[in-house]
Amino acid sequence: MNYKQRRQLIQQLVEENHIATQEELLELLKQHGVVATQATVSRDIHSLNIAKVSSSDGQS
Repeated sequence: MNYKQRRQLIQQLVEENHIATQEELLELLKQHGVVATQATVSRDIHSLNIAKVSSSDGQS
């Protein structure tokens, strides 16, 4: 899987799931057969302009 495909999958996972941490995202990626480091996922998140937001109950 190239970086464009990985980033598309990350975007899809973020839209479809409540993800509170990068570790949770890494686990979801792993479940989809994608092995990536935390640093790589962090760069992908930054590139996709994904920001952590709090829910109405104050959780991330």
